[in-house]
Amino acid sequence: MGRLKLRLNGLRFLALLVFVFVGVACDMATPPTSVSLEDAGGKFLERLRWRDYQGAASYMAPELRQDFLDRMSLLKDLKVVDTRLEAIELGEGATNALTRGTVEYYLLPSITVQTLTLEQEWIYEPGSHTQPGFWLITTPFPFIPGSPMTK
Repeated sequence: MGRLKLRLNGLRFLALLVFVFVGVACDMATPPTSVSLEDAGGKFLERLRWRDYQGAASYMAPELRQDFLDRMSLLKDLKVVDTRLEAIELGEGATNALTRGTVEYYLLPSITVQTLTLEQEWIYEPGSHTQPGFWLITTPFPFIPGSPMTK
């Protein structure tokens, strides 16, 4: 009786191992999921809110990143109170889009909260079998009203 019980437990364990290995193998064969524009837009705004400008710049086209970082490094008195992704308009073929977000901020020494409507164009960069696709901002970051850098 003890041998039979041991043998059944061993078979159950073997079946469990096969199930786990098959599940892992199937998961590895599935291409990675693309990042949605809603996720990318929300994370960009979140990083902007928490002053993670390096992280926010990673959502921008490479040719726009350094200008964004240079300008944000000069805004030491910028305090972002809230950010919201308001709207997403997908273009034809869903490879480009326009987003509209809201950034509420103040610039010290003022404590008056101001609102910036942020309209950004995005383009989708398809991934590969091993890398997910991603969205990139293709419009320069606007100048913040009230900042010392106005054009």
